[in-house]
Amino acid sequence: MRHTSAIRRRPHSVSILVVVALAGFLQSQASLAVAAHHGQATSIAPRDRQCDGDADRRALLGELQPGLHPRGLNLNPDGSEPQTTGWGLNIDNDALTGLNLDEDYTFGLAVEWRGARVADWLVSVDPVLQPIQRALSSAACAGRYVLRAQQFGVLAFTPRDIEQPGVQLSDRPYASLVYVTNTRQIVRSAVDPVWQISASVGLLGTSLAADLQREFHAALGFDEPRGWGNQISAGGEPTARVEVVRQTLLASNFQASSREFELTSAVGGSIGYLTEASAAVSMRWGVLNSPWMSVTPGLAAYAPAPAVDDGPQALRPGRRERYLVAGAKFRVRPYNAMLQGQFRKSASALDGGDIEPLQAEFWVGLSFETFDHRQVSWTLRAQSPETSLRLADSWLYWGSLNFSF
Repeated sequence: MRHTSAIRRRPHSVSILVVVALAGFLQSQASLAVAAHHGQATSIAPRDRQCDGDADRRALLGELQPGLHPRGLNLNPDGSEPQTTGWGLNIDNDALTGLNLDEDYTFGLAVEWRGARVADWLVSVDPVLQPIQRALSSAACAGRYVLRAQQFGVLAFTPRDIEQPGVQLSDRPYASLVYVTNTRQIVRSAVDPVWQISASVGLLGTSLAADLQREFHAALGFDEPRGWGNQISAGGEPTARVEVVRQTLLASNFQASSREFELTSAVGGSIGYLTEASAAVSMRWGVLNSPWMSVTPGLAAYAPAPAVDDGPQALRPGRRERYLVAGAKFRVRPYNAMLQGQFRKSASALDGGDIEPLQAEFWVGLSFETFDHRQVSWTLRAQSPETSLRLADSWLYWGSLNFSF
């Protein structure tokens, strides 16, 4: 347990419940408004009719492919997912902000693969998602199309003074996570809410992040990080996380203007090494040529969530998309293993009273298609303080550079 003289701010949990409840209410009202705008009945229908949706309406809106599959999704003729749909590379670093920073969430690296085959790989957490999908399909008419992705990554966190070899009681601890995440996105139609479920397993406290940072700093002549021996769960400790998120299309003028926009929301929660409840709203504006559910900046937990691929079946073939994205996310996060540790004793682990559970995150970014459905994106993120410690009570900033193939 760590004790400091810092003033501890304790946001009231009721504020968080109000934020999440309000977001859920707005999501439900937005769904009703979109349905009413398109002439969809809003009265309660029998379950089979409610889950089937209105295919005629969607066909008239041009939202369905032959065979009544949502346009833009990479699907086989029978509606199943192809074995391989793409891959991506994501690089997070505080240096990508343009600011002189080397602290807090200092870097992340992730590689992801997309397609049905990730469910059958030797290293895969996808089977964990099956009962969750079954429950959602039964209770919430979650959807009939399933898109999968898998991400392997590493996250690294450091205090402000990386040349200090000892435990720093007034700053955040060194921490790292090596993980694998499997994601399923469950789609019912082109306009209905979408569920995204994820399961992750990993190791805290390995030497991989330390070795990567030392090599990177040595190559560029930066200061050597000397305190990795004090990181959370030093030597390695297993960890896991499960997340469920409901995304909703709130508004869109797609194909109604030369510069289109989409406004979406996401409400969800997770249990595990990050335990939280959150609500987010995100907007993209520009030339759009991919399904709204394929862009998920509001699902990031430091590193971006694994993204399902919208495939070569673009909404308008031959048109390259380019757009601005911006948004905000509000969460209550009472537990963060990268700060508080787990079961293994860590001298640098923070006490629960040092944690700021109420957090806000904002982002702005650019994305453009280069050629043949290749996408490049850059996002700048800012997050409110995670702790009340004297040297760690400032905002976190980092940039993300993403390549999608």
